[in-house]
Amino acid sequence: MPDLRCLDWPADAAPNRSGGPAVGSKLRGTDIDSAGETTAVAGPPDGRWVAAARADGTIGLWDSATRKPLRVLRGHDGPVAGLAASRDGRFLASAGFDRTVRVWDATTGAAVAVLPGHTGEVLAVAFTPDGRRLVSAGADHTARVWNLADKTEALLLAGHTGPVSAVDVTPDGTRVVTGGFDGTARVWDARTGDELLTLVNGEYGVVRAVACGPDGDAIAVGGSRGARVFTRKPRTVPLFAPLPPPVADEMPKPIETPKKRVTPKPND
Repeated sequence: MPDLRCLDWPADAAPNRSGGPAVGSKLRGTDIDSAGETTAVAGPPDGRWVAAARADGTIGLWDSATRKPLRVLRGHDGPVAGLAASRDGRFLASAGFDRTVRVWDATTGAAVAVLPGHTGEVLAVAFTPDGRRLVSAGADHTARVWNLADKTEALLLAGHTGPVSAVDVTPDGTRVVTGGFDGTARVWDARTGDELLTLVNGEYGVVRAVACGPDGDAIAVGGSRGARVFTRKPRTVPLFAPLPPPVADEMPKPIETPKKRVTPKPND
C-alpha cells in the first residue's frame, strides 16, 4: 500500500488570506509509494518537489508535477525524525537519530553540510526565512542555531527540561519558537539566544508541534492534550515584531470566541 499522498491545490480553487486553499476547496490526491515507513515530509512553498524521510535513514525526493522519483539521499545512520525545505527550494535539511543535522542540495542530492553538536537524537529542523541559518531541536533538551555559510553553531537555546520536539521561525526571522516534552512552548530571540517568554507550561501535555503564521501575527501550539493559537492584540501589531522583551502582562492572548451579548431586561 502506498504510504504517502500528494495533494494538489487546483488553480481555480479560491485562496485564503495566507495564499493557501480556502476552507472547502477540493484537493486532488495522488499516492506515492515511499518504499518504507514515512517518518517526516517537507517541500518548498512553490511545491515543485516533495521529500519523505524513512525509518531506515534514507530520504526520497519526488517531482510534485510528475510524481516521478528524483533521487534518494543517503547519509544518516538511523531514522530521520524531521525535514525542512528552504524557502527558495534549493536546500533540504534533515534531523537524525544519529545526532546529526544534514543539509542537502535538493537539485543534485549532494550533502552540503553535516552539523554535529547535539548530544541526543535530533528531532526537528527549520530554516530561517533568508535561508542563511538553520535551527535544530533535540532530545538533549536544547535547540541550536547554525550558520550555514561556515557550518558553525551560532546559538545554543537552553531552557527546556526535556527533549525539544518542535521548532519554527517567525516570518521576519527575529524569533525562534520551540516546543518540548516538558510541556512548554518557548519564544527566543533569534539574534541573541535570549528566552523571551513561555507560551504554554504543561496545559496541553507534551508539545509536539509549533507553527508561526505567515503574516507573523500568530503562533499555533499543538500538544498531546489539545492545541491553541496565540496572537498579539490588536492584530494589526505583528506578533513578536522587534520590540523590547515582553513582560508578563504583554504575553500574547489566546484567540477567544466572542461571547453572546445579553441585553438587560427593563425594570418592571
